[in-house]
Amino acid sequence: MSSLKHNTACKILLASTIVNALMWWSGLTVLLVHWLISGHEQFFSADIINSHLMVFHIVPFISDLGSKGLGHTLFVLNCALHALLFTTIASISSILRCAVAASSDRRLYISSLLLSVSALFSQTFLLLLAVKDSKSYPQLHFVALGLFLLGGLFFVAFDLISMVLFYTGHEFPLTYTMSVASEKTTGTGSAFCRPHTAPSSLLKSTIFYKVLWILVALSLIVIFGIMVWLSYNIPAAYIEWTLALWYPLYDILLVWDIFRVVNYILRTGIDLHYNHPQTDLTFE
Repeated sequence: MSSLKHNTACKILLASTIVNALMWWSGLTVLLVHWLISGHEQFFSADIINSHLMVFHIVPFISDLGSKGLGHTLFVLNCALHALLFTTIASISSILRCAVAASSDRRLYISSLLLSVSALFSQTFLLLLAVKDSKSYPQLHFVALGLFLLGGLFFVAFDLISMVLFYTGHEFPLTYTMSVASEKTTGTGSAFCRPHTAPSSLLKSTIFYKVLWILVALSLIVIFGIMVWLSYNIPAAYIEWTLALWYPLYDILLVWDIFRVVNYILRTGIDLHYNHPQTDLTFE
Protein backbone atom coordinates (compact mmCIF):
# COMPACT_ATOMS: atom_id res chain seq x y z
CA MET A 1 0.00 0.00 0.00
CA SER A 2 1.43 3.38 -0.97
CA SER A 3 1.89 6.29 1.42
CA LEU A 4 -0.93 8.15 -0.32
CA LYS A 5 -3.30 5.25 0.33
CA HIS A 6 -2.04 5.11 3.92
CA ASN A 7 -2.87 8.80 4.23
CA THR A 8 -6.40 8.27 2.92
CA ALA A 9 -6.92 5.34 5.27
CA CYS A 10 -5.66 7.43 8.20
CA LYS A 11 -8.03 10.28 7.38
CA ILE A 12 -11.01 7.91 7.28
CA LEU A 13 -9.89 6.23 10.49
CA LEU A 14 -9.30 9.55 12.26
CA ALA A 15 -12.73 10.81 11.20
CA SER A 16 -14.31 7.56 12.45
CA THR A 17 -12.52 7.92 15.77
CA ILE A 18 -13.74 11.49 16.25
CA VAL A 19 -17.29 10.41 15.33
CA ASN A 20 -17.06 7.57 17.85
CA ALA A 21 -15.96 9.98 20.59
CA LEU A 22 -18.75 12.42 19.72
CA MET A 23 -21.29 9.60 19.80
CA TRP A 24 -20.01 8.51 23.21
CA TRP A 25 -20.27 12.03 24.60
CA SER A 26 -23.68 12.49 22.98
CA GLY A 27 -24.89 9.24 24.53
CA LEU A 28 -23.85 10.39 28.00
CA THR A 29 -25.51 13.76 27.38
CA VAL A 30 -28.78 12.08 26.36
CA LEU A 31 -28.59 9.92 29.48
CA LEU A 32 -28.19 13.01 31.67
CA VAL A 33 -30.93 14.95 29.85
CA HIS A 34 -33.29 11.99 30.26
CA TRP A 35 -32.63 12.07 34.00
CA LEU A 36 -33.22 15.82 34.16
CA ILE A 37 -36.53 15.79 32.29
CA SER A 38 -37.82 12.72 34.13
CA GLY A 39 -37.93 14.42 37.54
CA HIS A 40 -34.35 14.39 38.92
CA GLU A 41 -34.79 11.01 40.58
CA GLN A 42 -32.40 10.69 43.53
CA PHE A 43 -30.45 7.46 43.82
CA PHE A 44 -29.18 5.89 47.01
CA SER A 45 -25.54 5.95 45.95
CA ALA A 46 -25.79 9.68 45.30
CA ASP A 47 -27.42 10.56 48.60
CA ILE A 48 -25.78 13.06 50.94
CA ILE A 49 -23.39 11.35 53.32
CA ASN A 50 -22.12 14.49 54.99
CA SER A 51 -24.36 17.52 55.24
CA HIS A 52 -21.50 19.97 54.72
CA LEU A 53 -21.16 18.67 51.16
CA MET A 54 -24.55 20.14 50.20
CA VAL A 55 -23.11 23.01 48.20
CA PHE A 56 -24.22 22.07 44.69
CA HIS A 57 -26.88 19.95 43.07
CA ILE A 58 -26.40 16.20 43.28
CA VAL A 59 -25.43 14.45 40.05
CA PRO A 60 -25.95 10.66 40.10
CA PHE A 61 -23.35 8.14 39.05
CA ILE A 62 -23.54 7.12 35.40
CA SER A 63 -24.22 3.54 36.49
CA ASP A 64 -27.21 4.81 38.51
CA LEU A 65 -28.69 6.60 35.51
CA GLY A 66 -28.23 3.46 33.43
CA SER A 67 -29.65 1.07 36.00
CA LYS A 68 -33.30 0.90 35.01
CA GLY A 69 -35.95 1.79 32.46
CA LEU A 70 -35.14 3.87 29.42
CA GLY A 71 -31.88 4.99 31.02
CA HIS A 72 -30.67 1.39 31.09
CA THR A 73 -31.54 0.92 27.42
CA LEU A 74 -29.76 4.13 26.43
CA PHE A 75 -26.66 3.22 28.45
CA VAL A 76 -26.44 -0.29 26.98
CA LEU A 77 -26.86 1.00 23.42
CA ASN A 78 -24.23 3.69 23.94
CA CYS A 79 -21.72 1.22 25.39
CA ALA A 80 -22.44 -1.41 22.75
CA LEU A 81 -21.98 0.99 19.85
CA HIS A 82 -18.86 2.50 21.37
CA ALA A 83 -17.37 -0.92 22.14
CA LEU A 84 -17.93 -2.12 18.58
CA LEU A 85 -16.40 0.98 16.98
CA PHE A 86 -13.55 1.23 19.51
CA THR A 87 -12.48 -2.40 18.97
CA THR A 88 -12.74 -2.05 15.20
CA ILE A 89 -10.75 1.20 15.13
CA ALA A 90 -8.05 -0.20 17.44
CA SER A 91 -7.68 -3.33 15.30
CA ILE A 92 -7.51 -1.39 12.02
CA SER A 93 -5.02 1.03 13.60
CA SER A 94 -2.80 -1.89 14.56
CA ILE A 95 -2.95 -3.30 11.03
CA LEU A 96 -2.28 0.13 9.52
CA ARG A 97 0.68 0.71 11.84
CA CYS A 98 2.23 -2.59 10.72
CA ALA A 99 1.48 -1.79 7.07
CA VAL A 100 3.18 1.61 7.26
CA ALA A 101 6.23 0.07 8.94
CA ALA A 102 8.49 -1.60 6.37
CA SER A 103 9.77 -3.93 9.07
CA SER A 104 9.98 -7.64 9.83
CA ASP A 105 10.29 -6.99 13.57
CA ARG A 106 8.05 -9.57 15.21
CA ARG A 107 7.85 -7.51 18.37
CA LEU A 108 5.86 -4.84 16.53
CA TYR A 109 3.40 -7.40 15.15
CA ILE A 110 3.03 -9.16 18.50
CA SER A 111 2.48 -5.92 20.43
CA SER A 112 -0.01 -4.76 17.80
CA LEU A 113 -1.89 -8.05 18.10
CA LEU A 114 -1.95 -7.78 21.89
CA LEU A 115 -3.18 -4.20 21.51
CA SER A 116 -6.19 -5.45 19.55
CA VAL A 117 -6.82 -8.28 22.02
CA SER A 118 -6.69 -5.92 25.01
CA ALA A 119 -9.09 -3.53 23.24
CA LEU A 120 -11.54 -6.39 22.71
CA PHE A 121 -11.08 -7.49 26.33
CA SER A 122 -11.74 -4.06 27.83
CA GLN A 123 -14.70 -3.27 25.61
CA THR A 124 -16.31 -6.64 26.34
CA PHE A 125 -16.37 -5.79 30.02
CA LEU A 126 -17.56 -2.25 29.27
CA LEU A 127 -20.60 -3.81 27.62
CA LEU A 128 -20.98 -6.28 30.50
CA LEU A 129 -20.97 -3.55 33.16
CA ALA A 130 -23.66 -1.73 31.17
CA VAL A 131 -25.86 -4.81 30.85
CA LYS A 132 -25.35 -5.92 34.45
CA ASP A 133 -26.33 -2.67 36.16
CA SER A 134 -25.20 -1.59 39.61
CA LYS A 135 -28.65 -2.05 41.16
CA SER A 136 -29.60 -5.57 40.08
CA TYR A 137 -26.09 -7.04 39.88
CA PRO A 138 -23.86 -4.85 42.10
CA GLN A 139 -21.02 -7.35 42.58
CA LEU A 140 -20.85 -8.41 38.94
CA HIS A 141 -21.07 -4.77 37.85
CA PHE A 142 -18.04 -3.73 39.89
CA VAL A 143 -16.06 -6.82 38.83
CA ALA A 144 -16.77 -5.89 35.21
CA LEU A 145 -15.70 -2.31 35.96
CA GLY A 146 -12.41 -3.51 37.43
CA LEU A 147 -11.70 -5.78 34.45
CA PHE A 148 -12.60 -2.97 32.06
CA LEU A 149 -10.03 -0.70 33.74
CA LEU A 150 -7.47 -3.54 33.73
CA GLY A 151 -8.03 -4.13 30.01
CA GLY A 152 -7.65 -0.41 29.40
CA LEU A 153 -4.35 -0.45 31.29
CA PHE A 154 -3.02 -3.26 29.08
CA PHE A 155 -4.33 -1.45 26.00
CA VAL A 156 -2.36 1.69 26.85
CA ALA A 157 0.76 -0.34 27.72
CA PHE A 158 0.76 -2.29 24.44
CA ASP A 159 0.08 0.91 22.50
CA LEU A 160 3.13 2.60 24.03
CA ILE A 161 5.27 -0.46 23.26
CA SER A 162 4.02 -0.61 19.67
CA MET A 163 4.54 3.12 19.27
CA VAL A 164 8.19 3.01 20.37
CA LEU A 165 8.90 -0.01 18.13
CA PHE A 166 7.12 1.71 15.25
CA TYR A 167 9.18 4.89 15.48
CA THR A 168 12.60 3.44 16.26
CA GLY A 169 12.71 0.08 14.54
CA HIS A 170 11.50 0.32 10.96
CA GLU A 171 12.16 1.93 7.62
CA PHE A 172 10.05 4.79 6.35
CA PRO A 173 9.46 4.29 2.60
CA LEU A 174 10.35 7.60 0.94
CA THR A 175 10.89 9.13 -2.48
CA TYR A 176 14.41 10.48 -2.84
CA THR A 177 15.98 13.09 -5.09
CA MET A 178 19.71 12.59 -5.69
CA SER A 179 21.92 15.32 -7.13
CA VAL A 180 25.21 14.17 -8.66
CA ALA A 181 27.33 17.01 -10.15
CA SER A 182 25.04 18.69 -12.66
CA GLU A 183 22.76 15.68 -13.13
CA LYS A 184 19.62 15.14 -11.12
CA THR A 185 18.15 11.69 -10.68
CA THR A 186 14.82 10.90 -9.09
CA GLY A 187 13.75 7.46 -7.99
CA THR A 188 12.31 5.44 -5.15
CA GLY A 189 14.08 3.97 -2.22
CA SER A 190 13.89 3.50 1.51
CA ALA A 191 15.36 5.55 4.29
CA PHE A 192 16.11 4.06 7.68
CA CYS A 193 15.42 6.75 10.28
CA ARG A 194 17.56 6.52 13.36
CA PRO A 195 15.99 7.35 16.76
CA HIS A 196 17.53 10.84 16.71
CA THR A 197 16.21 11.80 13.26
CA ALA A 198 13.10 13.80 12.43
CA PRO A 199 10.55 11.11 13.41
CA SER A 200 12.04 11.22 16.92
CA SER A 201 10.46 14.66 17.42
CA LEU A 202 7.10 13.11 16.54
CA LEU A 203 7.76 10.32 19.02
CA LYS A 204 8.56 12.79 21.82
CA SER A 205 5.44 14.86 21.25
CA THR A 206 3.27 11.74 20.99
CA ILE A 207 4.69 10.36 24.23
CA PHE A 208 4.07 13.73 25.90
CA TYR A 209 0.37 13.81 24.95
CA LYS A 210 -0.24 10.16 25.77
CA VAL A 211 1.59 10.35 29.10
CA LEU A 212 -0.43 13.50 29.90
CA TRP A 213 -3.62 11.56 29.18
CA ILE A 214 -2.43 8.66 31.36
CA LEU A 215 -1.51 10.92 34.29
CA VAL A 216 -4.86 12.70 34.20
CA ALA A 217 -6.78 9.41 33.90
CA LEU A 218 -4.84 7.72 36.72
CA SER A 219 -5.28 10.77 38.95
CA LEU A 220 -9.04 10.76 38.35
CA ILE A 221 -9.27 7.01 38.99
CA VAL A 222 -7.32 7.24 42.24
CA ILE A 223 -9.33 10.23 43.49
CA PHE A 224 -12.55 8.51 42.46
CA GLY A 225 -11.60 5.38 44.40
CA ILE A 226 -10.71 7.42 47.49
CA MET A 227 -13.97 9.38 47.34
CA VAL A 228 -16.05 6.20 47.01
CA TRP A 229 -14.12 4.54 49.84
CA LEU A 230 -14.74 7.56 52.08
CA SER A 231 -18.40 7.63 50.96
CA TYR A 232 -18.06 11.13 49.50
CA ASN A 233 -20.39 10.19 46.67
CA ILE A 234 -21.17 13.69 45.42
CA PRO A 235 -17.60 14.58 44.39
CA ALA A 236 -17.10 10.96 43.29
CA ALA A 237 -20.01 11.29 40.86
CA TYR A 238 -18.54 14.45 39.34
CA ILE A 239 -15.16 12.76 38.97
CA GLU A 240 -16.79 9.76 37.30
CA TRP A 241 -18.43 12.03 34.73
CA THR A 242 -15.13 13.82 34.13
CA LEU A 243 -13.34 10.50 33.62
CA ALA A 244 -16.04 9.30 31.21
CA LEU A 245 -15.64 12.46 29.14
CA TRP A 246 -11.83 12.21 29.20
CA TYR A 247 -11.73 8.51 28.25
CA PRO A 248 -12.35 8.63 24.43
CA LEU A 249 -9.50 11.07 23.81
CA TYR A 250 -6.89 8.29 23.92
CA ASP A 251 -8.42 6.57 20.90
CA ILE A 252 -8.08 9.84 18.99
CA LEU A 253 -4.41 10.08 20.03
CA LEU A 254 -3.84 6.52 18.82
CA VAL A 255 -4.97 7.27 15.27
CA TRP A 256 -3.56 10.81 15.23
CA ASP A 257 -0.12 9.35 15.97
CA ILE A 258 -0.16 7.17 12.84
CA PHE A 259 -1.70 9.98 10.78
CA ARG A 260 1.19 12.33 11.61
CA VAL A 261 3.79 9.75 10.61
CA VAL A 262 2.14 9.15 7.25
CA ASN A 263 2.00 12.91 6.67
CA TYR A 264 5.69 13.10 7.57
CA ILE A 265 6.48 10.45 4.96
CA LEU A 266 4.53 12.31 2.27
CA ARG A 267 6.01 15.67 3.20
CA THR A 268 9.69 14.71 3.48
CA GLY A 269 9.61 12.18 0.69
CA ILE A 270 9.44 15.00 -1.87
CA ASP A 271 12.41 17.02 -0.66
CA LEU A 272 14.65 14.31 0.79
CA HIS A 273 18.19 14.54 -0.63
CA TYR A 274 20.95 12.00 -0.82
CA ASN A 275 23.19 14.11 1.38
CA HIS A 276 20.61 14.44 4.18
CA PRO A 277 22.79 14.58 7.31
CA GLN A 278 20.60 12.27 9.38
CA THR A 279 19.40 9.72 6.83
CA ASP A 280 20.96 6.67 5.19
CA LEU A 281 19.41 5.75 1.85
CA THR A 282 19.21 2.30 0.40
CA PHE A 283 18.68 2.54 -3.36
CA GLU A 284 16.74 0.01 -5.37
